Amino acid sequence: MNSASRWITRRFAISASALTNRSKFYKKASVVPVSTSSFPLYNVFLDNRKLRTPSGKVLETESEPLALAIAHEWNSQKKYLNMAHMRLTGLLFTALDNPQALKK
Repeated sequence: MNSASRWITRRFAISASALTNRSKFYKKASVVPVSTSSFPLYNVFLDNRKLRTPSGKVLETESEPLALAIAHEWNSQKKYLNMAHMRLTGLLFTALDNPQALKK
């Protein structure tokens, strides 16, 4: 195998998990306000479990409209989860996880 074909193989390789659709595992997404001393936070719950980012952080936001929109994205899912249709969820996941460890 020459170097060009190895590059193409690595460049377009996809993981097995990307080929399978994840089934919807919850019935309802809801928003619950969290009382803090300084400012309100809102958590999104899937049934009775807090929604977490891929790195395991609890999804919290200061914006109630954003939390409601994210809950709506999760409630709009049918039989299988399609993360490509949950743009706000992905955006907040990235903001909270900060995978590149970027500073402001």
